[in-house]
Amino acid sequence: MGTSEVDADALLSKKEHDWTGFPIGMKIGHLHFMGNDLDVADHFFLDFLQMDLVTDMRPGASFYSNNHYHHHHAVNLWQSQHSELRHLDEAGIISWQVIVDEKYFSLLATRAKDMPGLRENTNDQIDIIDPMGSLLTIIHD
Repeated sequence: MGTSEVDADALLSKKEHDWTGFPIGMKIGHLHFMGNDLDVADHFFLDFLQMDLVTDMRPGASFYSNNHYHHHHAVNLWQSQHSELRHLDEAGIISWQVIVDEKYFSLLATRAKDMPGLRENTNDQIDIIDPMGSLLTIIHD
């Protein structure tokens, strides 16, 4: 994986208008999070969400996926190893949502009962604060 620095000034000079947010209904293929503890992130993604660890770049990052995809989620500590958990009113990913089948949802609903950060666990929705401080909403199709 490359780790080349992005020339942010050159990139921003190409924008044509001010950003006003993501369009409604936007879907993102995978998410990269800044975390402060890979063991806690691994527990969340591997044990709770039952994802696979596809790349272990300890001590700096872990990459997770389902179905042998290159990766769906990653957590790195490159700028955040000793930081406090981000609050929902701070910059970063505020919330993310996954839609799963009913069988997987049922498994997660059972597992969520013992997870720190659980906000809501109903027949239709699980809301949980992930290890990076973002709100994950899990619903079934």
